[in-house]
Amino acid sequence: MIPQGSTPTVILTFSDVDCTEAQKVYVTFNSGRRKLTKSTDDSVSVTATEISVYLSQAETLAFLTGTNSVEVQVNFMFADGSRAVSEIARFSVAKNLLDEVL
Repeated sequence: MIPQGSTPTVILTFSDVDCTEAQKVYVTFNSGRRKLTKSTDDSVSVTATEISVYLSQAETLAFLTGTNSVEVQVNFMFADGSRAVSEIARFSVAKNLLDEVL
C-alpha cells in the first residue's frame, strides 16, 4: 500500500525475463479512468530482474484510494520488434488528508 501524496519508487520483480534485454520498457498505471504511462525515457530504471518506477506527489495524489485501487502492467519492446506484456498487478492506495502537492 502506498499513501496518496507520497513519492514512492514502485519495484516490479520478474523471474521469467531478463528485463535488460528490452530495448524499451513501458509501465502503465490505471486508477479508475486515470492512466499514467512511464518509460525508460522517464523515471524507469531496469535491472535483469527488476523494474523501478519513481512516482511524484502529483501522480500518487491522482490515484483512487482503496483496496486494489491501482493496476500496473509492463510492456517490453525488444530490438527485433517482438513485444512481451506482463500480467496485471494491483496495489492499494491509502488516503492522505493533506491532498495537495507540497
